[in-house]
Amino acid sequence: MIELRSVTCISEDGQNVLLELMKEGVTFRSSGVFRKHVMKQLARKIR
Repeated sequence: MIELRSVTCISEDGQNVLLELMKEGVTFRSSGVFRKHVMKQLARKIR
């Protein structure tokens, strides 16, 4: 599990890395509206 608590910004390149990690089965813990929104968008791309 990767903790994203201290992340304040996620670039497009960063989103691509997170997406690849998600495809590999890595799980994430995030809080905050922005981070949760980005993670939900990435999860939709996998489906």
